Amino acid sequence: MTEIQALRSLAYVGVTQVAAGGIGGYEGSVTLVLNGDDPVVKNAMTLVESVKGARTHDHVLTVCAECTHLCDYAGKPVGEHPRYLAG
Repeated sequence: MTEIQALRSLAYVGVTQVAAGGIGGYEGSVTLVLNGDDPVVKNAMTLVESVKGARTHDHVLTVCAECTHLCDYAGKPVGEHPRYLAG
């Protein structure tokens, strides 16, 4: 489920994505515009704020320089990967 689908089904607001991407560890970010009556939009924003920064799953962090997983950061030293991989 995407953020758009979640907001539509949980907060009953209109949602339009207006931007995506970022730098410095925020490469997966999105910017959304919410549409609806003020109380509904305020409720949606409360929902967003309540989960903002939450971890999506438990994972085991490894040292990227020693890692053998297939990702863009395997084998690279600390400092050449986004902050969210630092734990």
